[in-house]
Amino acid sequence: MEREFSAASPGRDARGPLGDSGALKALVEEACALPSTAGAFVAVWKDGNLVCQKHAHLQRISSWTALATCRFIVRERLRRILVAPSGAGHVQSDHQDTNRPSPQRAKEMGPLAFRYIQCPFAAVTFRDRSQRLRGVLLVAYTDEAAPTKADLDALDRIAGQVFPHGGLSRPTATDGDDAAESAASVPLDPELTRLVDASDGTIGAWEMSTLSGRTMWSQAAREMLDAPSDHEFQMSDLLGLLPNESHERLDTALDDCRRKGTSFDETLFYPCEGAHKWIRVLGRPYTGADGTVDAVRGIIQKTSKAPPGEARQSSFARQLHDTLDNIPDALCLLDQQWRFTFVNQRCERMIGHTRMDLLGQVIWDAFPQLRRSALLCAHEDAVASQASRTLEVHLASISADFEIRVHPGRYGIMLSFQDITERKRKEREVEHLAQHDTLTGLPNRFALEQVLEQQRRHVAPWASGSYAVLFIDLDGFKDVNDTCGHVEADRVLIEVARRLQKAVRNQDTVARYGGDEFVVVLCGLSDSANAATAETKQVARKLLEAITTPIVVGSSTQRIGASIGATISRIGEGEAESLLRNADMAMYRAKRGQTGQIGIFDGDSNESVPLDGG
Repeated sequence: MEREFSAASPGRDARGPLGDSGALKALVEEACALPSTAGAFVAVWKDGNLVCQKHAHLQRISSWTALATCRFIVRERLRRILVAPSGAGHVQSDHQDTNRPSPQRAKEMGPLAFRYIQCPFAAVTFRDRSQRLRGVLLVAYTDEAAPTKADLDALDRIAGQVFPHGGLSRPTATDGDDAAESAASVPLDPELTRLVDASDGTIGAWEMSTLSGRTMWSQAAREMLDAPSDHEFQMSDLLGLLPNESHERLDTALDDCRRKGTSFDETLFYPCEGAHKWIRVLGRPYTGADGTVDAVRGIIQKTSKAPPGEARQSSFARQLHDTLDNIPDALCLLDQQWRFTFVNQRCERMIGHTRMDLLGQVIWDAFPQLRRSALLCAHEDAVASQASRTLEVHLASISADFEIRVHPGRYGIMLSFQDITERKRKEREVEHLAQHDTLTGLPNRFALEQVLEQQRRHVAPWASGSYAVLFIDLDGFKDVNDTCGHVEADRVLIEVARRLQKAVRNQDTVARYGGDEFVVVLCGLSDSANAATAETKQVARKLLEAITTPIVVGSSTQRIGASIGATISRIGEGEAESLLRNADMAMYRAKRGQTGQIGIFDGDSNESVPLDGG
């Protein structure tokens, strides 16, 4: 029976004693009134034992999975948690040193909680006068809902109204089956034992209290399930180990047994090594004096036999599994929450992760570099058109490029991978060659025109004020080429290119225009015309100094000069062709004087102004 508490709630006397059936029922009904909810659940504990639970309008989850999640919240010492399919949106811990878990731990909370509840939910805890945790209020939401921190605040207000001063007192009744729940072993049920073939595998026993939700296992049962000795293994832990279909079948059978009093016999696929890959779980209800189900008792057996009627299907499933695992294409399967459910061998090798690392993980938690929005859009397009969609991704963690084809399905998503790293490398090489000079590695004319067009369209993130185009023509380079040959002349050009790049900022562009001509684009100059001109002259002198410094090539030292012409334009203005022509005109006017001159194009008079380069 559910135990009642003797303290009354101030302002809520009509609901009866705190913690009794009426008060908790009213609590979950009020929580269900919140927008977009799919049911509510409340559980009350004392001294670590569950003493009362109530739920209302549960649609997406069962009371067992709700209770398992509440146990998770208690075990992790959380005060509040908000979980959506994308992960934990808000987590507040109860640890004394901090009320927030570490970022990594908070990130892990979502998948851990989703182990039981596979829909958005929010939960808060409430406490007694001594601030000891006494209960958890949990609300599930529809898939379309996007619960926020405000929903958590609303749950806090509801719990605070029912328990305004932590008004839970000590229970007036004691649980008569505490001793039974603490028993070291659980006996086999004779009636159920007769239904199984003991020669097919070891038989273990289990018993689950419908009041506390706790499950006791015989030693044989714990050993066959590899239950850790330092952990109180619960039925929810077994459910978490089962694939989705087996999980749902056993969860439904347990719920029907508790509520309707129906026995069950389920043979479920159990992921493990070896021949015994099925478990047979039998259970039947045990009622108390009042006719309600107090406990569910059963037996469990690992077996190599597939369930009746499913032998052919399981054989086909194994063949399909083996086929998919050995095909040359890399593919993986995801459920509706984008969690890995299958990864074949080729996919393991290609993406550099084992299936044991990936199974159960949400794909963008496993690979943060994946653009979630792009993957979701591709899936939505594929569902709408009932045809696969393709996108290209780069995984920086393994320095690889992939083409991912998204295939929608009724129960999940299939992704097939093709390694396109080599193809993308060649594409980047071709693109680089198309936009860069093969000798110096500088941007070529085509890339230069793109930079100038970007300035004209004002799309550069660092753009402001004005920009300048400097046309540089080397003086004396022809003599080097004639006397020393092409090889040494090429080395001089390479060194000049290196010096020019070093003399400007990262946001500026140095391009080889052709032969012994270079172009520099200075970005982000001042708004003032006079200030921009002064800045351009300063950089031009720096460039002249870099060029005229003697160049050591092999065993010889070469000296060359340069003439520079510049034109200045406001951001968002200026055509590439006219800017280059004006800078070229200014350079030739400067070249009429002695070498090492700088010419600034004057748009008003269409003349260049020779300046001393020293």
